[in-house]
Amino acid sequence: GTDLGKTNSGFLLATDIAASLNGEIYNFSGSSIANKGADMASVSPITDDLVGHGIGACFLNNLGESMNNGECAIPTNDYLIIGSLPSFPATGASENLFINSNVNWTATVNNDWISINNNSGEGDSMVTIVVAENSDPLSRLGSITFRQNPGGKDLVRTLNITQKGTDLTDLYDLINVGMGMPGDKVKLHSFSKEEVNGVDKFNYATNTLDKNHETLWAADDGEILSGDFKGDGEYIIYDLSDIHSIDLIRYSTTDKSDAFGFQIWASVTGTEISDFNMILPSSGDLLLTATNSTDFNHYEVNGIDARYIKLIGFGRFNQEINTRTSVWSAIREIEFYGSETVSVDENNYSNSPIFFPVPSKDILHIKNLNQINSISIFDVNGDKILEKKMINPTDAMDLDISEFGSGIFFISFRGDPLNQTKKFVILE
Repeated sequence: GTDLGKTNSGFLLATDIAASLNGEIYNFSGSSIANKGADMASVSPITDDLVGHGIGACFLNNLGESMNNGECAIPTNDYLIIGSLPSFPATGASENLFINSNVNWTATVNNDWISINNNSGEGDSMVTIVVAENSDPLSRLGSITFRQNPGGKDLVRTLNITQKGTDLTDLYDLINVGMGMPGDKVKLHSFSKEEVNGVDKFNYATNTLDKNHETLWAADDGEILSGDFKGDGEYIIYDLSDIHSIDLIRYSTTDKSDAFGFQIWASVTGTEISDFNMILPSSGDLLLTATNSTDFNHYEVNGIDARYIKLIGFGRFNQEINTRTSVWSAIREIEFYGSETVSVDENNYSNSPIFFPVPSKDILHIKNLNQINSISIFDVNGDKILEKKMINPTDAMDLDISEFGSGIFFISFRGDPLNQTKKFVILE
């Protein structure tokens, strides 16, 4: 009810504004409040510890005198406020960071892939954070620590920095660029079943290569096999046209709440059952896909030689992989990535060594050894655990692997002119 004697331009009287209290915060509403007030942008709300340094009112008595011992001075507390940054892309980038402070500070970078253009400052400052390229498919977390210089409250603030992992597809060359596109080499060789009735079901096996995520292949497996929790599977065989060194296979499915179970097999010689070795999963019986998603599932296979790839679908399963919940398998798209065509005459592979069963347990059966001089087995750390010289030519032999334990191993065949190294798994 009293004229304060001070006016500020830009203020308007609004009588319809209401205020509601939420703890210590007042929320204002009303038609006149739209587009009014201060734009806080990215500035955080003021806390109790911050009130006093340039924030708040200087109160006067009825005589216009300061109510604080004749001085309208508000003591200033130390403060060091660090903003936040968005997640950095895998390619690396730089971002500006605003520091709101009234103290001297020093910054310490805690990871070698992060750098800062200025590691010390005084008061409010703007610094630039630079993050290097992340060539790993996994995302990473780093930090920078900001400390008040000695002599004050020893304030410490940590800035967390996240960076996405690289896309695996950027690391390798795509082999099947799209049916009918120049340079595309992958063709459909054969399949066991597809859901097509010519009326409302057009789920062809060729849909998995058409680069159209709206189409798919679907097939229903048969009865569960005796002594097993799944059937014998429904398959598609892809012909890569030439022998390739495969580094990455990825495929997408439908967004079901339970996981699809697949196996992937590779062959360099032909499409008979005995020509294939299972390359995925590297352990266990089934490769389970992500649930509730149509995104690609990625699987690195680290240079597996292949001319033919066989994908087998067994339906959908629970997470314990002991119960089948549906007989239906579905693939929207499948893509193969790898290096250039293997520089070995394909005819040499027609008599290349074949080993089975894969996965193995006690005995590894090997055939087509006529051109092989030695066989070596390495563990996953690269240590040689077996070497056998082939003194007398033979076509087939059995290797006792019962003492190696379970895990992932590599078998190397050396001969003239063929040299091959392949991955296999020993089960418990």
